[in-house]
Amino acid sequence: MAGLQKSTSAAVAVGVPVAIFYGSDVGWWRLGLIAALLVAGGRLIPGFWRSLTIGAAGGAVAGLLVLGPGFRVAMRVVAVMDPLRPPEFTPGGTIFVILIGGILGALLGIGLVLLRRAWEISETTGVVLVAATGTGLLLLNTDLRLELLELGAGAGVNVPMFALGWGLYALAAGRIVGRIVGRLERRRAGSPFDSVAVETFGRRGDRMSWWAIEIVTDMVLVGIVVILGPLIKRFGKSYAADVFRANPRTGKSYLVLMDIAYYLIFTAYILFTVSFRRPSGWPQTGAQLEAEVIRVGGMLLVMGILHGLNVLSLPLIGRLLGFTRDLEEDTPRRVA
Repeated sequence: MAGLQKSTSAAVAVGVPVAIFYGSDVGWWRLGLIAALLVAGGRLIPGFWRSLTIGAAGGAVAGLLVLGPGFRVAMRVVAVMDPLRPPEFTPGGTIFVILIGGILGALLGIGLVLLRRAWEISETTGVVLVAATGTGLLLLNTDLRLELLELGAGAGVNVPMFALGWGLYALAAGRIVGRIVGRLERRRAGSPFDSVAVETFGRRGDRMSWWAIEIVTDMVLVGIVVILGPLIKRFGKSYAADVFRANPRTGKSYLVLMDIAYYLIFTAYILFTVSFRRPSGWPQTGAQLEAEVIRVGGMLLVMGILHGLNVLSLPLIGRLLGFTRDLEEDTPRRVA
């Protein structure tokens, strides 16, 4: 019976996402396969619907907070590194990607809970399985497979980058599910599901490890740089065009060089403030959260100061470049 429960858990964890993502046609076989897997899970796996609810809730939250923003950052990197297509950024597109991340997170969250309960796999194994399954799901879709394998720097960079996003999501989903299980333990002590879930996810589910908070903060900082930077640049295109209307080519080169300088500064800020071991000043989660909020605020402050200086200096630089060009045109050339 235990072997049948393990097989059913694996079939539901993998079969439902594959049925949704495989191909692009809309067929009844998808609904039939999903319904059959859910019915089999409800009959053969104790506490199946409870596991499904907890996995979907925890996975959706992790998808909205980690997976969706991580995918958006990865997509921005692919767009920037692609030599053929100009990178485009839209707030609506970002919201759509984050919502898709929540949906994907809910699907993979269900599988993560079922596998960890039935097979008693470790957290590391769960991260590897989710990263492999999630990347495989992206490759099953024709349009997404094209982006992963051909756009940007190619499959050698794109596939590991998206797999890393899935792995970070799996870490966050495990912690969030642990928090949910911890609350259920206090409210419904003694139920069959709680006893198994507590053994699987731990009794300290209502606490988040310091490194998990650190990873989430690092992703927030990278997201601010990759998303907010191009957004500010988009609204300043007309301003820069007016400033450099006399020297458009020079102005374009200047803006590219400034972008490189900004990204170097922001990358240095993230590297200077990242922590690889828990500092002694973080005895509790609240102290670490306060420090991480200061990091995010510092990033926003640096970004605001640099963009403010850029806005104030652009007219002066534009006038200097225009004056130099007019002076060169007015100066008569000597005839040898």
